[in-house]
Amino acid sequence: MADSEKAVNRGRRHGRKKAPTVPGQTGKPVLVVNGRETGGAKGTGKPKTGPGGDSKAAGGEKLRPEDEKWLRQLVSDFLQSRETEQQLPGLTKAQRSHVHRFAQARGIKTVSKGPENDRVLFISRPQSKSLQHNFLNNARLHICSTLVNVLDEMADDVERRLKMFPEGGRRNNQLHQDQRRPSNFGMVGQRLIPPPQSNWNRNIQHERQSLPIYKQRENILRVLQHEQVLIIKGATGSGKSTQLPQYILEWAAEHRAPVRIVVSQPRRIAAISVSERISKERGEAVGSTVGYQIRMNRQCSSQTVLTLTTSGCLLRVLAIDNESFFKNTTHLIIDEVHERDLDTDFLLLATKLELQKNPHLRLVLMSATMDLKALSNYFGGASVMDVEGRSFGVSIYHLEDILSNTGYMHPRMEHFMGKPTGEETPSELLAAYYGGRTIIDPDIDNDLIVSLLELLLRQGDTGAVIVYLPGYSDMTSLLDRLESSLPRNEIKIMLLHSQVDNNEQRKTFRVYPGVRLKIILSTNIGQTSITIPDLLYVIDTGRAKMKTYDPTTDASQLTSTWISQADAKQRAGRAGRLCHGNCYRLYDSYRLDRMDLYTVPEIMRRTLDEICLLTKVAAPDKKIENFLALALDPPQKDAVMQSCSRLKLLTMLDERDEITPLGRIIVELPVGLQFGKCLMYSIYLRCLDSMLIIAAYHSVRDPYVLSTERGKKSGQQNSRIYFTGDRTSDSLAAIKLYEEFTSLKRMNIGDFCERHFVCRNAMEMFVSAVSTLRDTVYRIFRFNEVSARLASSFSKDTNMIRLALTAGLYPKLAYMDRENKNQLVAEGDPFVQVSRTSCLLGRRKQKKLASEWILFVEKTRLSDHMSSLEHTTLVSSLMVALVGGKQFITEPVPHESEVLLCLDSWIRLKCPADFGCQLHKVRMLMEREFAVLVETRKPSLMADFTGPETVQRLLNADVASTSLAEGKGVLDKGNCDTTTEF
Repeated sequence: MADSEKAVNRGRRHGRKKAPTVPGQTGKPVLVVNGRETGGAKGTGKPKTGPGGDSKAAGGEKLRPEDEKWLRQLVSDFLQSRETEQQLPGLTKAQRSHVHRFAQARGIKTVSKGPENDRVLFISRPQSKSLQHNFLNNARLHICSTLVNVLDEMADDVERRLKMFPEGGRRNNQLHQDQRRPSNFGMVGQRLIPPPQSNWNRNIQHERQSLPIYKQRENILRVLQHEQVLIIKGATGSGKSTQLPQYILEWAAEHRAPVRIVVSQPRRIAAISVSERISKERGEAVGSTVGYQIRMNRQCSSQTVLTLTTSGCLLRVLAIDNESFFKNTTHLIIDEVHERDLDTDFLLLATKLELQKNPHLRLVLMSATMDLKALSNYFGGASVMDVEGRSFGVSIYHLEDILSNTGYMHPRMEHFMGKPTGEETPSELLAAYYGGRTIIDPDIDNDLIVSLLELLLRQGDTGAVIVYLPGYSDMTSLLDRLESSLPRNEIKIMLLHSQVDNNEQRKTFRVYPGVRLKIILSTNIGQTSITIPDLLYVIDTGRAKMKTYDPTTDASQLTSTWISQADAKQRAGRAGRLCHGNCYRLYDSYRLDRMDLYTVPEIMRRTLDEICLLTKVAAPDKKIENFLALALDPPQKDAVMQSCSRLKLLTMLDERDEITPLGRIIVELPVGLQFGKCLMYSIYLRCLDSMLIIAAYHSVRDPYVLSTERGKKSGQQNSRIYFTGDRTSDSLAAIKLYEEFTSLKRMNIGDFCERHFVCRNAMEMFVSAVSTLRDTVYRIFRFNEVSARLASSFSKDTNMIRLALTAGLYPKLAYMDRENKNQLVAEGDPFVQVSRTSCLLGRRKQKKLASEWILFVEKTRLSDHMSSLEHTTLVSSLMVALVGGKQFITEPVPHESEVLLCLDSWIRLKCPADFGCQLHKVRMLMEREFAVLVETRKPSLMADFTGPETVQRLLNADVASTSLAEGKGVLDKGNCDTTTEF
């Protein structure tokens, strides 16, 4: 055995690639946190310290939260200033260390000088031409004489209107309780006695009673009578998801006990499919006793007692009225807890605190693979019930077994180990396999997969095999290999991916007579909640795409990482659902032992903006960082503080970390935070109907599907370009897509979807989402026919839509530096490019764009040095100046008659002094009118607002804005000769 291990180690020294580090195993990443004002005095050089004097360095006394905030504020003030260097004397070693970490993550140089007892910390901007370290001093506000004249004409009216809305004049900011509680809201309602089951079909009853969980039925009901929390460890196929809610329904019907049961699932497809299954077993239609409510879609009624939902949707309900929800809910079931998604972890925390206030509440946590001891301890020693699975045996083969049993041998393996004799041990073959691979080899060995599938075709049984791959590019690469290597008359290949059409995905569940091997190429979407009837084999590459967040560049990243041991177990279990199966792991048993036991929780690797905002609803009297520190796996403190800083920039939290009226509205909307803000501004700017379409589009699955047919792979992009037209906006393209689809006759929908590479189900979900979102906004603001018409009176004005998008998506802006070969830069990220699906893609196209400012929805990290901007929209510099930034300051330019319009810490726009001053007043008018609308929630007041007409006139007089509206480029502006750059 020792000799075998030496052989393995020798092979690793000869070319084996080092495995990527699994998040959570190495040092913690440095997180960027914007400075926040505290009660301490600014600029005194020395913050307050604890009773013991100086704070200690690493390993000693920690800095107090107020000290950390104060130090961050020092760095933020430096960023806001125009100084190139600043000295910070009198700091302790711990304080200097904190500034070092924070400032360096922002791209600022730091160095300490002087004797140990009197060291001075110097912070400075690097000497670089890169715009990430400097202000956009070369950015200008392009204005023309017409725009100047229009602004002059409106100056007196703007001044008069400002006096009608004095700064700080706040109206009564009540919570509008009557508006926050919609009638019959599915999950929030009175308890009801469920009707008895009406379906006594013998086959269904026999199937239910044959499930492993049936043996625990009485024990489950007994525990729920006496204990508040029950944890169910249910293996694959145990029946826990469909049966446990029914046991509670049947008990309530038998004892005539009023109940309200809510089941939380991590995915919408699970919420729908489980509700349909339970309804079928009860002999009822979905939406009667059993229903579902998911984001942008619901199927429930006033008779619904059991509601299935997603964890994200449930959090929105809690944001609207958590008190009523917990008061009326008798049983809350959280399924698939082991997935540890961000919403589920927050739901566990919020529910844990509510258990003490609501002794009637029963909480059931269901998990397949997880550290249940830690979960039990988290809920005060809750009972754990183990339910066996109804799975058949699965034979598992690791890489060393596969190499030994299949005889797989590529030339480099022979070169490494010499001519094979047939007597090599598995460890020797493993050493040769790793030694024969080079650092440029891909993570996925397609040759080995093809060889394995050839063996299954020759020797295996007829059935299906699922191959788990990290992403779509891996799937298409393997697909091409399989089509050219395997006999097509014996196989059928299909993809299981979120971007593949639903109808194509359903084909994976069919049995095809005459097909010897059905090959399913899948991401981890096929890891849970599916049962493929003829599945015999699993090929597990051990890889998956994990989404992480890089706070230094404000970018998300999908990286290929090793899965956890729990994931490996779950993948293997897919093969044993209906019969005995085989699992082939394309990694050795040594790698399995080194994998994390469980997946890194999302709360440890995702941005926490929404969770921080929801905290102020769930626990308004608690500090956000203190509340989240009570989570099962608390997030890093710096990550929480950064999210709070971002929420302040978005004006959803105030400087005291209290939720603002805008934040309180946005937590009720079933869209992302920044699209929620876009919606609020669209009401004020009177383009609500169009923004409802855009916000709904970005809140559901992307309707465009990927084609695997050769010759059609560019069809999706061509379709995106068609709907964009000359609007230079991916988001505006969604409006045309929606309008064309909703104008179709039903008989033409199929042809439309095929021609434009969109999924019919996704489009119908998109259309439904628009309707649901409209209902939600109308409920919050109580629109009547007149006010609703006013709120959408500018919906055909694309520049007003762009302005609302700028107000909501800021600071997600990139600048095209025309003096530097049109290089795109964003704040803190000098290396960005538009995505491959952007309507702005192409250097030639970008040279002719009518503006230098590009708005985006998301930034995705592609590599160590480049980020991709997703869902881009071209906006004018005037739009940025009108609504961009929380702080707007005019700063004189030395020796010139111009000023710099300073928007927060990065954007600087040069313009004439008088123009900048008048523009500032227009901004103030808009901000005050918008504040009145948000605080009162009375759209009837909009008739008195003059801000929307004012900015519309300005945009119509602006050359760049009109060029955007007319689809013109920088080289074909019809009125370019009237433009003057002051």
